Amino acid sequence: MSHLSKGLLRFYTKIDRRIFFRNSLTLHTLSLNLWQDLGFREIDESVLSRVLQGKRLFTPKQLDVFLKHMRANFDEAQFLSYCLLKDICERRQGTPPQFFLSPNHAVYLIQGCMDKFRQLANEERKRFLEEKQKFIETLLTILTFQSPRLTSSPHRESLPPSQSSLLLQPHASVL
Repeated sequence: MSHLSKGLLRFYTKIDRRIFFRNSLTLHTLSLNLWQDLGFREIDESVLSRVLQGKRLFTPKQLDVFLKHMRANFDEAQFLSYCLLKDICERRQGTPPQFFLSPNHAVYLIQGCMDKFRQLANEERKRFLEEKQKFIETLLTILTFQSPRLTSSPHRESLPPSQSSLLLQPHASVL
């Protein structure tokens, strides 16, 4: 039995001589669905049966379509992809890498990481701007207490009260 066929055991059960997959499809109906999704080629009932018996391997494209029909979660898909890679390497007398990602799963992981980086960058940018705003407010407070020129500006008396208070407030354009 191949590694892939052992991994596929969790997706089906045998009752008498019939195979039922976890989405309630039989071997025949699942093979028809896979055949249709693969452009009416590449797989049929006998190919699927030989894959389950370990006599043949899925192609990566066939495996992706199979996983879609089984509604496999990420861990299951990753495990079966690794089993397929391990079987391919053993048949070619190679050693599989310790960590393997199919292209679809690699894109999924990279997108998740980028979303997390964007979220962290936005949070860090907010913290940075808040720190700069506090620094400017502190600096303005220190300057207004130490400099009599800022507190008693000749222009301050000529401005209306609503605008004179703007002299001591940091502006958004400064940040």
